[in-house]
Amino acid sequence: MCYTKKKTNRGDRVTKEDLQQIAELIRQQDEKQERRMQQLEQRMQEQNEKLEQRMQEQMKQQTETITQMMDEKIQGVRDEMSNMRDEMENMMEDKIRGVKVLIENDIGKRIDALFDGYKLTHEKQWELEHKIELLEKRLERVEQKVS
Repeated sequence: MCYTKKKTNRGDRVTKEDLQQIAELIRQQDEKQERRMQQLEQRMQEQNEKLEQRMQEQMKQQTETITQMMDEKIQGVRDEMSNMRDEMENMMEDKIRGVKVLIENDIGKRIDALFDGYKLTHEKQWELEHKIELLEKRLERVEQKVS
């Protein structure tokens, strides 16, 4: 509202009543402004709450997405480690198999050869012992003839 001066008999003088009306208008305008400010503050509060809620929802979604991505990465690392472990086990089995084949083929043959050599040595020793016995008997007979 705007105030316009009334022409009175008194001229351009402002009366007490005019001042009271002006004060009342100002008070009414202040009340309107105060209500509008309260409404604006309330709307801002509501908007802030909505914004905060949306931000929390987005953060929750981002956290879930990041968690899922991390889980996938960790699972990938676990799978890779499992594959490496399987490869290492296969390599160890191959090495063990190779050592067994070496033992069976090369070392087994050497042991057989040593055993054969031992048998031959034992047989030769037995032959020599038998010859010594014969020679000792012969020597006894020669000694008996000489005596």
